[in-house]
Amino acid sequence: VLREYIEECAELSLEAANEDEACFLRFVTHLVVYVSTVLPDVCAQLALPSAGMDASGDGDGSFSLRELLILKYVAYLSSRRDLWPHVALYTSLLSDDNILDTYSSFLIHVHSNRERQMTLKQARDLFSKGMDLYILRNVVRGMIMCDKEDWVREAGEGPPPSGVDPADARMMRSIQWLCYYPEHRPDALVTTNMLLRRFLLSSAGTETEWDLYAPKVFIEKILPKDLLDVASQGG
Repeated sequence: VLREYIEECAELSLEAANEDEACFLRFVTHLVVYVSTVLPDVCAQLALPSAGMDASGDGDGSFSLRELLILKYVAYLSSRRDLWPHVALYTSLLSDDNILDTYSSFLIHVHSNRERQMTLKQARDLFSKGMDLYILRNVVRGMIMCDKEDWVREAGEGPPPSGVDPADARMMRSIQWLCYYPEHRPDALVTTNMLLRRFLLSSAGTETEWDLYAPKVFIEKILPKDLLDVASQGG
């Protein structure tokens, strides 16, 4: 009876697209997490919705019902800036592969310094050791290699430095993700080189060929000065 009840509730919750259903999604997700703790055998037998779809929608059944519910609930939390402090906790209940993908996708949209420090500290506290660096590598590389034409200002994102394209400013500030902890600094240097190379290549062939304005602003105003000291000592 319990199994059938959970499966019916889960199917309704996973199919719902209305934000008003968030309370029901929260209830079902917590119920399944609780059952997975006290009755793991019952949780393991829970069937996926009748459509048999996994989180990516390809229907290969590689995700458990518990994983699907948590993924949807994390997506809801990520869509609400006031709920960002809870994203890491629920993400930590996922498999390592889903932690990496889900939290990387979330952090790409976190821009304020305070929120970056909070979400990164939570990742270090709640995820397996070293996972935070793999996540940040995804985040920073994803932001550097993004299509500039897709830029739209997001919550917490400050105005760009004078004369700098907003999309370029976002790429510049992405490097700051790797500057909070000493063990991330080598990756900060690597991604700094990637960004500078992109700037130089994009300026080639323009009227002001090899225009160094954007790289100059990046080095002088965005890049932490102590990171430059690290680079000098490494040389």
